[in-house]
Amino acid sequence: MEVKGKNKKELPKKYKIQECLNNLTKSEYDYIVKEIPGIMGKCNTTVNNYKNIPEGSKEEIPYSVGLKYERIFELPSGGLLNTEIRCPTYKELTKKK
Repeated sequence: MEVKGKNKKELPKKYKIQECLNNLTKSEYDYIVKEIPGIMGKCNTTVNNYKNIPEGSKEEIPYSVGLKYERIFELPSGGLLNTEIRCPTYKELTKKK
């Protein structure tokens, strides 16, 4: 679903990047915000765009960038997403044969 009509900053976010940043102390926040673009190999604008991707958007961050964010913020695999991915397991799929 493509998001239209509303300011992106007002919508719930697809990723917990800003939430994770907000959980840091001021000094940690300032340091990490400066370091993340270099770690990700992306410019500041791109990193800021990642934080503002609205929930329901077709926009995605690259897989390797998501893994780095999860590592930086000590999140479990898939912990960066604000939504749950629903999909049957291979066992559920093979039982239907």
